[in-house]
Amino acid sequence: MNSEYIEFLKSKIFNTDDYDQFNLFFEAAEAFLSTSNGGVAIVERSYIYGGRSLFAPLVPSAARSIVIDYQPVSADMRTNYQGSWIDESGFQFQKAAETILDLGTGYRFSFKRLDADTLLIPNVLHHCRDFPSLMEGIQLALPALRRVFIFDSYLREGHQTPDDYCRYTPSALESVMRKLGFGQVALRETGNIFDGMLYLISQARWQLENASELADLRNSIDAIVPRLRSIRRDERYRSLGRPHAFLSTAYAMSFER
Repeated sequence: MNSEYIEFLKSKIFNTDDYDQFNLFFEAAEAFLSTSNGGVAIVERSYIYGGRSLFAPLVPSAARSIVIDYQPVSADMRTNYQGSWIDESGFQFQKAAETILDLGTGYRFSFKRLDADTLLIPNVLHHCRDFPSLMEGIQLALPALRRVFIFDSYLREGHQTPDDYCRYTPSALESVMRKLGFGQVALRETGNIFDGMLYLISQARWQLENASELADLRNSIDAIVPRLRSIRRDERYRSLGRPHAFLSTAYAMSFER
């Protein structure tokens, strides 16, 4: 992977200093893609960047990337609305060649068949209205598909309504993929209860900075943030002290068949 480009994504797009969960994506995706040498299909929401792919540059030069733009019917509301984030970056971006359109009652694919044995779904899952149906359609169109990588978060605010749907757990994903003939190969999780607190604090920042009656709370929170950051990756703090209860903030999973 291009280290300069990775640093650009981390600092300018995903803000990994504040949202540490996205560091897991880059670590796990690099490991997954390192063995790719065929066609890699990437399902991403490139329309919000003017049809440009954030993730195609992560694919090794030995492989061939096919960018599929995942669009809801309301895509026109947000077409290129984050384009300014990459306009002045100086990097060249691959354009999406294909489209999957969510019609609300089903999916419309711009393609009937693609030659790809690997599928990357980065940070899109929670925007998929009907993921099992989507995967069934992808399987039909990618008959050589044998490897799938999915990154998503446990903990996200409601956003980009109405295009915000399910929060899948790894157990739910494993069940969906097993029915499609895929077995889980790897599961990596990140974060703990304190990373979760940091995420919620980040989402509360607007209120904290704009409500004068919260000034005392803002000062108290600002005082503990450095301490929370120092322990947000410590796996000891994932447990919530009762059987089978834990909190991670994001996961990366890979499957094969």
